Amino acid sequence: MHDRPLRLVEVTLAARRERSRGTLRSTGSRVEAVPARSGGDLGDPSVLASYRYRAGDHLDGLLRQTVERHPGDRWELRSPVLSLQADPGDGTVLVSGSDRRLRTCCAAPLDGSWEVRTLRRAPEATAARRIPLGELRWNVAVWCSQGRLPDGMDPFAPVGVAAWPDLTRGVLTPSAMPVVALLVAAPRRPTDVAEVLGIPRTHAFVVLAALDSLGLLRSGPAAADAGLGDGARRPPADAERGVLRRLLGRLRVA
Repeated sequence: MHDRPLRLVEVTLAARRERSRGTLRSTGSRVEAVPARSGGDLGDPSVLASYRYRAGDHLDGLLRQTVERHPGDRWELRSPVLSLQADPGDGTVLVSGSDRRLRTCCAAPLDGSWEVRTLRRAPEATAARRIPLGELRWNVAVWCSQGRLPDGMDPFAPVGVAAWPDLTRGVLTPSAMPVVALLVAAPRRPTDVAEVLGIPRTHAFVVLAALDSLGLLRSGPAAADAGLGDGARRPPADAERGVLRRLLGRLRVA
C-alpha cells in the first residue's frame, strides 16, 4: 500500500498510464469502461463519422430536449421498460429501473416506444430511485456517447468549460478530471484534447459529451471567457476532495 497520500499530479499520470484500458488500478473497483480508440485522421469525413453519434436519436438527446422545453415542470419520459419522472421541487428524477436497465436504453438509438408527458402532481415515492437531475444527465450522456462526440458539437471549434461539474456525483470516466482541468484553464479544440493529454481520443470525447449535456461547454466568442483566468467558477474545496477520494480509492494497490 502507499505510505503517503497521492498527489493530484500522480493521479493524472496514473490515469495516462492506464489510457489503453478503461480502468484504473485498484483493489477491484473500475471506472466506466469506455472503449480506448484513437486511430484515423479526423479530417477524413468517414473517420470523423466513426467518432460521432446523433444525440437526438438517443436518450441523452431526448432528456436534454425535455429539460429545455419544460423548465420547472413535472414531466415523465416513459418506455415499456423504464420511466423517468422529474420532481422540480428538489431537482431530482425518479428512475423506475436499475442502472443496468438504463444503460441498456442508452446503448442503442431510441425506438418509437418512448413518450413524453407532463405531470399534474409530484411523482409518488415508490420503489423508484431518486437521482439528482445533473447526475442523471451526466450518466446518460456517458452511456450514450461511448466515447463519441454528439453531432451538434463542432470538433474543430475551440471550447472551454464555464464551471466545474460536480465530479463527486455520476459515473467516473477515464481521465475525466484532467480533461475538465484542461478546458477550464483555456479553450481547446475537441480534436486536440486527447493529444495534449496523451490519452485515447474516445476518453476525451466521452467527457466532452457529458459536459455538453450539462450545458457547461462554451464555444465561439464565449469560449474565450470560459478560462479560470477570466473568472470561471472553481470547484468547491469539498468537491475537489470528494472526487480525489474517489480517484485515489481506485489507484491504491496492494
